[in-house]
Amino acid sequence: INLLNIASTYRILKQHQKAIKHLNRALGIAKHLDDKGNLKDIYRELSQNYEAMGKPKEAFEYYEKFKEINDKLFELDNKKKIAEMQTRYDLDKKEKEFRLMKNEEKIQQLELSKQTGLLYSYIIVSVLIIILGFVIYARYRLKAKVSQALEKEVEEHKLTTKKLRESEEKFRELAEKSVVGI
Repeated sequence: INLLNIASTYRILKQHQKAIKHLNRALGIAKHLDDKGNLKDIYRELSQNYEAMGKPKEAFEYYEKFKEINDKLFELDNKKKIAEMQTRYDLDKKEKEFRLMKNEEKIQQLELSKQTGLLYSYIIVSVLIIILGFVIYARYRLKAKVSQALEKEVEEHKLTTKKLRESEEKFRELAEKSVVGI
């Protein structure tokens, strides 16, 4: 974690080579410990440093690694929450059945509790759907930005190549004129 903080500081100071050096050390440690949380942060920092250095290929490569781990962690967290909700739901259901067998008066209370539980479940599911929608939208926007940046870079490369060919052509013409003039 300290290496990651040091690397973040170097990135802010625009000392990207030093940041990458510290990030690579932190990466080795995080991989050895199988620390997915820190791996995610290290990959994000590496991507940001390479992007700042004008190396989109490396930046994109580390961004993809960051996104993959981030998605896995998000999925694991959601599965854990769903399992906890399922466990809570199962426990609530058994408790309600027991109370129903005790007396008729508690039936109304249990029905109200059940409706409340369902309402909370609907709210939680709705919130999860909204969060998932936001994550999907954010990924789409990020991919669009990366795609746009890559297209711009390709255009710049084409323009540079065209100028280089024109310069070569002018050079040949001058060389031919010089040879003809001799």
